[in-house]
Amino acid sequence: MGGRKMKVVPVALSLAATMIAPTYIMGVPAQVYSRGIVMIMASAGSLFAIIISAELFLPLYHRYEISSVNTYLYNRYQSRTLQMVASIVYTISLIPWIAIILYIQALILKSISGLSENWSILLSGVFVTFYTSIGGLKAVVWTDVVQSGLIYAGLLAIIIKGTLDVGGVSTVLQRSNDGGRMDFSSWSFNLYMPNDIWSLTIGSLILFASEFCAGQMSIQKACSLPTLAKAKM
Repeated sequence: MGGRKMKVVPVALSLAATMIAPTYIMGVPAQVYSRGIVMIMASAGSLFAIIISAELFLPLYHRYEISSVNTYLYNRYQSRTLQMVASIVYTISLIPWIAIILYIQALILKSISGLSENWSILLSGVFVTFYTSIGGLKAVVWTDVVQSGLIYAGLLAIIIKGTLDVGGVSTVLQRSNDGGRMDFSSWSFNLYMPNDIWSLTIGSLILFASEFCAGQMSIQKACSLPTLAKAKM
């Protein structure tokens, strides 16, 4: 918990790095290219999820000074069975996500080091486990801060280089418009349509709310801040 003395900015950057996983960095640009600007509504859903977490869930966690939803479930219902089931379900849900992240990191490490995929996966897992065990939450947060800096710097460099290569902002906008990627007019409610504004908003709200409101990674970092007011920031 970092002694509940962590600062707002590092924790905020750490939470952002947690959400911006390698799968998002590699997958979302492809989705934006194929589906257009309507993908921005996924950000609207995440914003609503943050508000729900800050107003409804964080006050509970800070009031009882707990760092996981499983502890809250036990304190609320006095049931070890419920606590165990919740822990098992959450752990199982994380396994595919962590596996995909490790695999993508291994592909990147393989491309720059020449190591095999198996060795890249093993080294990535061992390294993360080592610094987390030694440094605890503080090590995780500050590693995420460095990661955030690299991510934002890389994205900014790609945006600038790509924009200059195609001839400027006006050319980017014109090509996007010609390709139908600037269409933001479909407000009909149809959850079966992949480009539907409502399906993107509601789907991302459910996805991000599950992590911001009940996910161990988010709750632990938010509760490492000294006050509820700072956690809401």
